[in-house]
Amino acid sequence: MATRYIPKRWKCATAERFEHDLSRAADRIVKSTELTAAEIQRTYPSIRPHHLRALDDGGTLGIRMAFAIIETLGGDVEVIG
Repeated sequence: MATRYIPKRWKCATAERFEHDLSRAADRIVKSTELTAAEIQRTYPSIRPHHLRALDDGGTLGIRMAFAIIETLGGDVEVIG
């Protein structure tokens, strides 16, 4: 079976799309709740203001960072294959 698209040699296209979708969901949560990095840091100290700026600029966070933002508000991610 041939590969359709390889965005990076170290990351498959599925992971790229998943991170993008999670990042967009995290960005919607941040914007709708006006959540700040300081508020997120109470639960997940690794979140920094530049992570939220990256989301605001349309950037993509890694899976763990996006999950941390989503879970801060009690959100849950369901993966359907």
